[in-house]
Amino acid sequence: NQPNYKSELDLVAIAPTGTLAAFCKCQLNSNQIGWIEWLGTRRGFRKLGLGKTMLFAGLSQLQKAGATTAKLSVDADSLTGATKLYESV
Repeated sequence: NQPNYKSELDLVAIAPTGTLAAFCKCQLNSNQIGWIEWLGTRRGFRKLGLGKTMLFAGLSQLQKAGATTAKLSVDADSLTGATKLYESV
């Protein structure tokens, strides 16, 4: 149980087929620092801009919720290209 959890900060992108295509789980702590906790795009839906779209949507949700700053962490060895995406923002 996470005391700062707000389900309204969780985002999902569903393909027309009903398949989960991408997601972004955000959290806002008591110091008004927003975190992008999880961000992912399912294989088959990558390279379509969904990751960037979900990241910007998550940051927007955090800002609307009162975040004064937003952070995320990434596995630098990830082969998904996530680091490149985050650096572009």
